[in-house]
Amino acid sequence: MADRGTFELRIVAHNAGTMPTDTQRHGLAFQVNRKGSLSLSMAFGNGLRERRWSALAPGDTVREARGGPTDPVFGEELFPSPGDYELGMLQGGRVLATLKVKVVAGR
Repeated sequence: MADRGTFELRIVAHNAGTMPTDTQRHGLAFQVNRKGSLSLSMAFGNGLRERRWSALAPGDTVREARGGPTDPVFGEELFPSPGDYELGMLQGGRVLATLKVKVVAGR
């Protein structure tokens, strides 16, 4: 529980193809424990984003993060109590990635 403020969540896209590609970053949806998460969707949906998300060059990688030392409230709000959490990132209803997080009461 005490370390929730250090939690950082990153999304990454890599273009392994031979042509520039639109990552469709604007179409991402997020879940916590298989339920839509307005908090995560707003965290990654608001604010400026690099243009590379829309035209990622062949061989290029783009990353974006939320939380960590610059935003300690992120992890505290995402994980309000001890327990098991599963974060999901979806695009067009298809699960792209999941992350399991266990929050324990003590150190």
